[in-house]
Amino acid sequence: MNPVIETQAVQQALTLAQTLLSADSNRVGKIDGKPGTGKSTIAHYLVTQLNAVRVCAYQGMTTKNLMLDLCMALGLDVSGGSAATQIARLRPQVRNRLVIVDEANHLKWPQLEGLRFLADEAGMALLLMGTDIMNRQFRTPQTGVYLAQLASRIGAKTLHLTRMRRIDEGQAYVLQPLFGNVERATAKRFMQVSQGYWRDSIELARACQRLMVPSGLTQLSIDVVETAALWMAEGRRDLG
Repeated sequence: MNPVIETQAVQQALTLAQTLLSADSNRVGKIDGKPGTGKSTIAHYLVTQLNAVRVCAYQGMTTKNLMLDLCMALGLDVSGGSAATQIARLRPQVRNRLVIVDEANHLKWPQLEGLRFLADEAGMALLLMGTDIMNRQFRTPQTGVYLAQLASRIGAKTLHLTRMRRIDEGQAYVLQPLFGNVERATAKRFMQVSQGYWRDSIELARACQRLMVPSGLTQLSIDVVETAALWMAEGRRDLG
C-alpha cells in the first residue's frame, strides 16, 4: 500500500481515534461520507498508526459473522459457537484496543448493539465508518429506539468527510506530493476530472504516472490528465 498523504481529514480522523482511546467512557465515534471520500484509506492508516484492528462489514452480515471476523483480526483461535460465545471470547481481548468497523452502513441494529456492548462493558474503543445510510438507522423510528444507547455514546465524536472542493486542496494533498509543482490550469483540469473525490483523484494520479514514466515526462500537463481520463473512462466501460 502506498504511503498515506496526511490530509486535514486524515489528521482529524487520527485526533478522533486518539480521543476514543484516551476516554474513560463512551469510547465510540463515527466517521461518515459519500463513497470515494477516503474512508477506507483512513481506516488502514489508523490501523498502522494506532495498532488498531479493522473489520469490514458486508450486506447480510450477522452478529456471529461480525464477531468471528473480529476474532480473526485480533489473531484469536476461531472456533464454533454462538454470537454470545464469540462476544465472551472477545471481552478480555479488546480492552484499550481501537476497533474500526469499515462499511458499517451494512450493519443492522443487532450487530451495532453487540459492538456497543463491547465498548461499554469491555473497554473497547470503537470507530464506525460508513456512508450516510449508517446514519439513517439512528434517525428512523423503526431502529432509532434500539440504537439510542449507541447514539448517546457517539455524541459529538463524529467526522464527516467531503470531497475536495478547492483547487488549492488538490494541489496540496494530491498533486504536490506526487508530482511537485503543477501549473494551476493543469490542477484545475485534474480537479474537474476527479470531481474532488479522494478515490478518483488517486486513481487519476496513478494513471497519469503510468503515462509519464515510460515517456520520461517529469511535468504533469493537461494533455497527460486528459489522456489518463480517457484511460479511466474506457476501463470503466469495459468493466460495465
